[in-house]
Order: sequence, then C-alpha cells, then structure tokens
Amino acid sequence: MKIKTINMTIVFLLLFFLPAFPEQNSTLPKYNLSVAIFPKENRINGTANIFIQSKNDISISFGDLKINSIFQNGAKVEIDKNCCFILLKRGGKIEIEYEGMFPEKSDRDNINNPGNISNIISDKGISLTKSWYPRINANSYFNLKVTAPDDFKVISEADQIIESSSDNRKLFTFEFPHPVDDITLAANRYEILQSKAGDTDIYIYFLKDNIELASRYIKYTKKYIDMYERLLGPYPYKRFSVVENIKPTGYSMPSYTLIGSNVIRLPFIAETSLGHEVLHQWFGNSVYIDHSQGNWAEGITSYLADHYYYELDNKGWRYRKKILQDYISYVKSSNKSSLIKFKSRTDRASGSIGYGKGAMMFHMLRGMLGDKMFFDSLKSLINKMRFKETSWQDIQKIFEGKFSKSLDWFFQQWLNRDDIPSLKIDNTSVHYLNGIPTVKFTITQLTKPYKLDIEVFVNTIKRKHKKTIHISKLKEIFEIAVDDTPVSVVFDENYNIMRTLSQEELPPTISGLIGDKSKILITKPDMSNYEGMFDLFKTNDFKIKSSKDVKDKEILSSSLVLTDIDGIIYKRLFAGITKKTGQNSENIIKNRNGFRVSLRKHPLNSGSIVALINASSKKEVDLAAKKIFRYGQYSNLVFNKGKIVQKAVAASQRGIVLSMTHNVKGIIPGKAIGFDEIIRDVINKPIIYIGESHTSYEDHRVQLEVIRALYKKSKKFAIGMEMFQRPFQVSIDNYLSGKISEKEFLKTSEYFTRWRFDYFLYKEIVDYAKAKGIPILALNIDSNIIKKVSKGGLDALNHEERNRIPTDMDMSDSGYKKRLKKIYKLHPEDKTRNFNNFYQSQILWDETMAHTIAEYMQSNPDHHIIVLAGVGHIMYSSGIPQRVKRINGIDYSTLINSNISVIDRSVADYILFPEPLKAPKSPMLGVAIKKDPQGVIVDNIIDNSLALKAGIKKGDIILKINNDYIETTSDIKISLIDSKRGDSVKVKVLRKGFLFGKEELEFQITIP
Repeated sequence: MKIKTINMTIVFLLLFFLPAFPEQNSTLPKYNLSVAIFPKENRINGTANIFIQSKNDISISFGDLKINSIFQNGAKVEIDKNCCFILLKRGGKIEIEYEGMFPEKSDRDNINNPGNISNIISDKGISLTKSWYPRINANSYFNLKVTAPDDFKVISEADQIIESSSDNRKLFTFEFPHPVDDITLAANRYEILQSKAGDTDIYIYFLKDNIELASRYIKYTKKYIDMYERLLGPYPYKRFSVVENIKPTGYSMPSYTLIGSNVIRLPFIAETSLGHEVLHQWFGNSVYIDHSQGNWAEGITSYLADHYYYELDNKGWRYRKKILQDYISYVKSSNKSSLIKFKSRTDRASGSIGYGKGAMMFHMLRGMLGDKMFFDSLKSLINKMRFKETSWQDIQKIFEGKFSKSLDWFFQQWLNRDDIPSLKIDNTSVHYLNGIPTVKFTITQLTKPYKLDIEVFVNTIKRKHKKTIHISKLKEIFEIAVDDTPVSVVFDENYNIMRTLSQEELPPTISGLIGDKSKILITKPDMSNYEGMFDLFKTNDFKIKSSKDVKDKEILSSSLVLTDIDGIIYKRLFAGITKKTGQNSENIIKNRNGFRVSLRKHPLNSGSIVALINASSKKEVDLAAKKIFRYGQYSNLVFNKGKIVQKAVAASQRGIVLSMTHNVKGIIPGKAIGFDEIIRDVINKPIIYIGESHTSYEDHRVQLEVIRALYKKSKKFAIGMEMFQRPFQVSIDNYLSGKISEKEFLKTSEYFTRWRFDYFLYKEIVDYAKAKGIPILALNIDSNIIKKVSKGGLDALNHEERNRIPTDMDMSDSGYKKRLKKIYKLHPEDKTRNFNNFYQSQILWDETMAHTIAEYMQSNPDHHIIVLAGVGHIMYSSGIPQRVKRINGIDYSTLINSNISVIDRSVADYILFPEPLKAPKSPMLGVAIKKDPQGVIVDNIIDNSLALKAGIKKGDIILKINNDYIETTSDIKISLIDSKRGDSVKVKVLRKGFLFGKEELEFQITIP
C-alpha cells in the first residue's frame, strides 16, 4: 500500500464527446453542471444545463447564489433579483449562468445540531454541502465537471473520477450513473491513499498532517464494507472515499463520507462512526428516503451500526438503555413528536426520536420476526428499492411480505404515536398453587395501551427463569410458576422495548443535566477560571446565578452546576469534603490537574442532577468545557489538556427489579450477651449513641444505666440530649450548677412547649447528671426554625435564622430519605406542607445535633459523649452518627432498643431487650386547658379527675397553684413538678358569678 496521486492525462476536449449518461430512466431530469472554483477569491462560477424529460413544471432554488442569466428553450427568463427560487413551466432545456461567494465563516459549535454547517471556499479548503448550485426539486442524473487550482484534488459523488490538467488548473469529471436529489463537493490539497475491498475501490483523501492515519481508515473501511456485504448484500457503488473536511462535519453521501479535521484523529471515529457512514451507502444513499413520508434511514443505520457494534460485544442492552435515557432526558411534553414526522435532526429531542426511537423500532421488529426474516426483509428492501424514494409504508409492505401477516398495528403504534410506553408494576406476591411457587404481579400501562412483548426473569435460589409476556390492556394480572423460592423479578432487563425508565434505572448523566427544563450554573465569588464556559452553558438554556441570589425554591426545582466544593450550596446538599478525613468521593476531583466533571442525583429532587465542575486552571476550562456535552451518557469525566482521559457511568439498576424476598430473622437466646459485656465493648468508644422511643420508660432506664456505667469507669464525658434545644443551653448550665431551681430551669428552657413529653421520663437522668457534675449538652435546633423549614423550606428563614443553621449538610442518603418518606406518609395530608420541606427540616435537625456534638468534642478532646436521641436519628447510623463522623472522623457505637419494626445487622451495633417498666408520671389535675387573653382557662375536665372531685369547673381561670402564679399552660406542669404522693396542693381560680361579676375560689387537692 502506498500514497498514490490519481493523475490521468486525457485530452481536455475529448471529455465533451464522452457519453454524458449511460442507460437511464428517461423521465428523470439530466443535469450537466460545470463549475470553476477560485479559492483565493472565495468564488465559484458555474453553468447549469438541465434537461427536463417530462412536461412537468420545475422549481429551481438559488439560495444565496447570484444568477447572471437563465434561458429556457433558448428564451431568456427574467427573474426577480431578490427572489431565491423560480417556477418554470413545461420543462425542456434550461441554461443557467451563476456565481457564488462563500468566504470563511466561524461556524459556532452548535451542540444541539452539529450538522448545521455553512459552505466555504477558501485557500484553506473547500466544502460545499448545500445550495452551491441551482437546485431543482427532483431526483436527477448529474454530470459534474469542476476546474480548480492545479494543487487541489476535488471529490464529489462518483463511480469514476477523470482528471486532466490545463493552464495551471485541473479539470475533474465525475461519472455517477444513478439518480440523486442533491450533490456535494469538497476540495483541498489532499494526499490520497488507495486500496480495495473486494470489487470496491477505497480512497482516503487526507491532508498532509493526517495522512499517516490513512492506513487505519483503510483497515476499518474494509472491515465495514465486508461486514455489511455479508449482512445486506453487495456494496452499491464502485468506490468509497473517506474525505477530510476543514468543516466539523460527519456527513455521508453516495460513494463517500466527509469527516471533519477536528475529529478525524479521535479513535472512535474510525472504529465506530465510520461504520455508520459506510452503512448509509445502503440506507439513505442508495435506497433513498421519501422525506415527505418521514426519515427511516437514521433509525435503521443507528441500529445496525452504532448499536450493532455494542451488540457484537454482548453489550447491546447498554446501548439500548442509553437510547431510553436520552429520550427521557431530551423529549418533553413541549417538544415530543411522532417518528413518522421525523425528517432530520434539528436538536437533541428530534435526534432522540429519529435516531433513538427509530433504532428501537427496528430492534422490536427484529425481536418479533427473528433474525433470518428480519435480515431477509432488509435485503429485499435494498434490492427492490435501490435508487428509489422509499417510505415507511414501503418498508412495512416488504416486511409483511416476508412475515405473511399484517404488521399495521405495529407500524401504527410506533410511527404515529408521539409518546412511549410507561409501565407500573405492583401488587407482587408469591403464592403456592398446588405446592408450586407462583409469582403474581400486576402491570398497568400509564398511557393509552401499547401491544408489547416483555421479557421477564424470575430469579430463584437455584436458577433464572425466563418468560415473555404479552400486554395490550391498561391493566393486566400475570402469574409465573417456578421451581423454587422466588428471590426477585426483573422486567425488561435487556431493554428490548421502548419505554420510560424508572428512577432506579436512571444514572445521573450529562444528557439528563442538559435535558432538564430548569437548570442553573451557580457561581462563586471568584469565577475567573470558569468565565470561558458561561456562554456555552447559556446557549444550552442554563441560568447563571450567584450562590447569594439563588433561592431555595430554585435549588429544589432545578438541576445545578457547581464549581465550588466548599461553597454554601454544595455543603448544604452533600456537606462538602471532610476536613480531617477527606472521605467523600469529591476528594478525588479536588486539587487535581485537568478539568473534571462529577454528577450526582439531586438529593432533594429525584428528577434532577447536581454537577460539580472543578478545573486546575483557566486554560483547562477553555480546552475542555466545550466538549463535555458530547459525552451525554456519562456521569464522570476527566480531561487533561483538553483530551478525555477518563469517563464513567454511575451505577444504576438494570431493568425494573422487584424484590420477592421477605426476610424472616430470628434471635438465638443462647447467643445473647449480657449488658455488662455490651458496656465493656462500647465503653472505650468516644461516642455512644443510645436510641429511644420517647415514651418508653425502660429505654430511658437503659440510658441511665449506660451513663452510670461510664461514670463508674471514671470517664470524662457529657450527655448530649435531643430533648433540649441549643438556645437554652444556659438554662441547663445554670440548673446543673445550682444557680436556678428545677422549676426555673423547666420554665426558662421552655421544656414543656418545646418537647412536650413527660419530664419525669428524663428526670432521673437529669438528676443524676446534676448530682455527679456531668455536663448536659442541648443538641437540638430551635424548634421554631424546624417549623418554618417544614412549611416553607429554607427560603422561609430570615438572615439571622440562616446564620444559626449549619453551612454543610448531607442530603444524599437515599436509604434515610426512603425511611423518612414512609414516616411522612403516616401524617395526615396537609396542602401547606410537602415532602421536600419535611425532608430538609429533618436533615437540618440531624445536622444541628451532629455539629453540636462535633463542636463539643473539638473543644473537649479528652471527653466522651453519650447521645440520647430518638431511635430514628440513630438506626442505620444515618441520622446523627455518620454525620458526626463525616465532620470529625471519630469512631462510635450505636445501641437501640428492641421496640423497632426491623432487625438486621446494619440497624445498630447492639439491640437491647429491656424488660417493660411502669413509668413515673407527673402529677396532673386532670383538666384540659387553653391560653386565653383572660388567662389560663379550664377548657374541659376529665372524668374522675382530681380537679372534678375538688370542684373545679369548665371555664374557671387558674390563677395560682400553691405560691406559683399561672401565666402559661406550661406553668401548671411546672408548679406540680415537685409535688409528691400525699402532698396537698392549693389551686386558686377565678370563676364567673351566678348573676354578675367574678369571684376567686381556692381548692385543696391531695396528690394520690
């Protein structure tokens, strides 16, 4: 193989005596086009001689060409100079003299539609792909002659190219005996490498800088021609050329492909993209598209090229999943369309329909017919429709001819509908019918029903059972018998049907980020390195906002792009990087060379994405940013000096997976360990978390016993309590130090209005801490803040309140989120609340407690801490424990009591089984009270209560209990807190008189 220049010396005049056209369809126009190209002047001069064989009217469009003259059958035709087309009657011979100017233009890298590239004539090269000659609205037989500077090589559609020289210019004649609706042209100072694949001549037209790649392109061109000849039949032309273009194109025309210099060195172009262009020689370039009936060629070409290469590597399912991901990302209710309406790619949505949905349609057709019938039908299509305009209807007829059945239902639902199937699978259960395990489930179609064949795998302990089920109704129930206990059921694991994906199947990807309706790039104070990518994001409909200006509502409802791990938004969602341990995955991308993109699912909005972009310099941003949107299927990208060096897709579920496992777990009593042994195990852990059910007295006694055990070991420690809120730490300290009484403590800490649970459940713990001088730490956030956030999100907080909440919060624990969602659903419906606000308030609750613990341990590094909190904040370590470890890296143990709904290895380090205990209760009068401008009023009296027996009535205003004035509802509980059994309590009330006025009454009540 060697570099070869095609240089046939043929007498110039002889060319005009060659037969212009071989035997052809006499009804089609014949188009003789002669052009002269002047690169340095950006100019083309041309003469078009068009022979209209029929008597039909003909439309001729001119684009931006300058028309010097038009003659029809020898008569001059006057045209409006401002008109870009004319309609000529009765056909005949048409002669046109024209010229065009195509100077170099800066084609912006149009990410939505990269194929929209302008013409150019310059000394750097020539690329003419649209409106460079007077174009008629019909397929024609072309005979093209081009003169160009002596050092240029010219390429166009051709089975043969004849070249001759004259006066420092060259003449190229292109023989192409097949009708086409358009021709193209490229020229440059090419070097040419030639080879053969069977009977097909292969040519590589590359510039000098890239000619060393020619042998690689020869190799892959041979591979693809051989592959598709075996699959579909003979290659349709005598030659195939791979041509380098100075414009960023990826075009396929009859007999050649035009590939931009900007991508020609990328490995995947030769290895995969080239195959797509070769296959177009069969579909689209020899079997033509009837564009009036929709473009079918991109679908079948994508299926048998891009998808087929994955399939050969046993990864076809992965490519099909990508098709579905892209469709969901880009096709929305505002831009959806049917496949029959697809003409060409104009944006990502149309591409997902024409290329993606089209490919899936052929895949489903192949699955229904089987390989032999499918490929036999394609061969028949190629043979019958070669060089003819072909519609979807033509394709349907050919497949029906092989199938011997009507396929109208199939083509109708996939071509004419502008939606795709959406499935809901639920009511799964296992029954034993006649002793045989049988899986039962319901499939509901959330759209108008499709007819679908769904592949189902039932996984048992022994093996995998495969079954194909057919659905056609809105709702259907199915049963599948298996030979062993079912473990899981997986629907459409291999993505054989076009459908929506569940959230579990969707990884966070670049395509999902781009496709979101609302997306914001959030800036930080210093964005000098990143300013070069702002325009790129703006053209893709991103809003640019500073972290100070973006609202909580926008954060919740949008996909986000962040450039700052240490910024307030990232810290709020993912807590940023741990300063001491650096355990978060983002540590991988921080402070490294290059340009890095890391995507995560939005923790507050499952349909959105958060992208973190980090670059080591402005130069890295400028080199790489414009490329990231090309990698739509990926979740993580790393560029170095503008070159991609790493790409990965985040893990996601394959297929719709439903677990059939119902775990039955037990405890072996003989394996239980004693409380003393547990204490010995946990005593040296710096943090001990003890979960509680707030009203379970035995839980609080266990907490007290752990506290006592730690105290006996002479450990320095504090008790962190969820029950007290941070703003009231001073009240706790004053009480423990003896500065205030217990009643003053309960009043100033607002215990009964902030926590509400009976204080006697915790009194023994507080009393012990006071007696032994053990600090108590108020862990909880101000409940007023929680209430505001649960109703209105973080936007509801004022500036002072925002300053009181943690700056870093991790909202990305999906398991914790699911558990909280179950809890949320137990609450009565309230239109003023929503789950996202509730979730944020719970995280804020947890994070405040975690930060309080971490702050204490940082200030007291020689201390331990025992944390008392609700079991939901401790189980699975999700609520508080892992958040504290994120901050300070300190180890811990978790203990929870057995009154929980689930027991498994990960729920806690130890599960305790205390015996039930009767709780001490605060003395109560037995009245329901309410606060009124008049005072604290008795609203109701409980039957057989102390108040009823003493003579207190509904409507009485309670003034004093003993010597304590009653001003709030909490004052009643506080006044009785130190009353013991047998104590006499005086209750003074104000009662409305029988006729007029009010009188004070005093009642004596003995505590039983």
